[in-house]
This record gives sequence, structure tokens and C-alpha cells, in this order.
Amino acid sequence: MRRAPRARLFWRISSIQLLLLLAAIAIPAALTIRSSSHLLHEQARGRAFATAGTAALVASDMLASADVDALGGFVAMLVHQDASLSVASVTDRVGRILASSDTEREGTTIADLEHPPPRTTAREIFASSRSAAIEATAPVLVSGEPWGALRLEAPLAPIEVEIRRATIGTIVSGLILLTFGALAATWLARSVARPVERLSAMAQEVARGNFAVRSDVHSKDEVGALATAFDDMTRELHVSNAQLKQYSASLEQKVAERTSALAENEARIRSIVDSALEALIVLDRSGRILDFNPA
Repeated sequence: MRRAPRARLFWRISSIQLLLLLAAIAIPAALTIRSSSHLLHEQARGRAFATAGTAALVASDMLASADVDALGGFVAMLVHQDASLSVASVTDRVGRILASSDTEREGTTIADLEHPPPRTTAREIFASSRSAAIEATAPVLVSGEPWGALRLEAPLAPIEVEIRRATIGTIVSGLILLTFGALAATWLARSVARPVERLSAMAQEVARGNFAVRSDVHSKDEVGALATAFDDMTRELHVSNAQLKQYSASLEQKVAERTSALAENEARIRSIVDSALEALIVLDRSGRILDFNPA
């Protein structure tokens, strides 16, 4: 039954250390993953934004030179050369697709481009497959007037794969650190709990009157200082107890000697009284006879 409190002490120390270690690993890891994810998304958005703006200028030059047929080859080349893009399209001022890297879309209308956009924008959307993508839209100007728009779609799947790979790597590294940390926490908890267990056992022995026990704890920390003080206390108690026993034995011997001397004196007086020729009577204050001799 006495092992339970000491076991609880060990588990309390271990649990607190593991929780602190877990928090120290998990919180920075989560913040790092979140920060990396945000940074990668911002980089993808910025890259799509810049590409859309540059491509819109090229498309504007083509339309200014009345080279509308070259738009199809341009958007196809744009997607072919930039692996981060999935679709590139050019629309007119009513949102109808004139040229697209996905030829099936040509002739269809994009509802939100029925009016040319005033400026270049980039936003995160979900495609039809529910996969995330960056949608960048830039105005196509002819003679300084909005003529249409150029729209790019850049899937975020490669970025998500990279984030997932980094997350798995972070989790694996965290688990490795947590394993070593758990071993270190166990060792540290034992190094604290064992001396305390030893001191607790010593206190119980001292309570039972055994002053010869020693802690055998020789660490140079606060626990070691406490164990040294406890050993000094038990050593002094042992010496005091031995002195007390010695004094008690000496006192008993003196009492015995004094009792023996009193008995001898009483016997000697009794012998003198009994041998007296005259009658001797001992009275108390009330005149009652306490003792007398046979004469």
C-alpha cells in the first residue's frame, strides 16, 4: 500500500514533463506548418498575379495588331511553358471566351467577366473537382480602353502535396524528438522520485525507532542537500538515543544501588532495635504504635 503514493509521484512528474515537451514540440510545429502553408499560397498567388499581368500585356499587343488568331497559340504556349498553370483563356468585353488552352471552353461565356475587370486580381477558388486553385484575372486593354480579360487558373494541388510532405516530415521529426524526450523525462522523473521514495522510507523507519538508517543519496542538487540534512538528523538522533539509553541504564543502576543501600540500613537498624534490652516503642503523632521491639 505504501508504494502507491511514490508511484503516483513518479507518474505525476513524468506526465507533467511529457505534456510540457509535447506542447513545446507541437505548438511550434503547428505554427511552422501554418506559416509555411500561408507563405506557399501567397507565393502562388503572387506568381499567378504577375503572370496574368504580363500575359495580358502580350495579348493586348496581339489585339492591337489585329492578330486575334495568334491568341489561341499564345494561351496554349503559356500553359505549356508554365507547369503551374492548368488553363489560360482570353475573353472579349462581354465575357465570351475567344481563345483558351482548353479548346472546349472557346465560345462559352464567363459570367463574372461580362464586364472587363478594372485591375488585375488573384484569388483562391475551388475548381469543379473541389480542388483548390488560384484564379488570376487581368484586363486586356486596346488603345488604353478595356477590351476584354485574360484569366489564368493555377491548381494548388502541387503546393498541397508539398505542404503534406512537409507536415509528415515535421510529425515524424516531432515523434522522434518526443520519443527521446520521453526517455529523458522518465530518467529525470526517476532521478527525482527515487531519492524522495528513499527519504520517505527512511522517515517511516525513523518513526519506528530505527535511527541507524541512511539515505545513500549522494547527488549534488537540492534533493542531495535534503538527503544529507536528513542523514545528519538521523545520525544526531541515533547518538542522542544511545546517550539516553546509556543514561537510563546508569540511572537504573544508581536506583538499584540506592535501594540496596537503604535495605541494608533498614536491616541494620532493625537488628539494633531487636537486640536492645529495653523496650522500644515507636509512636506516631496521634499516639498510635508503629513499631516495637520484643524486649
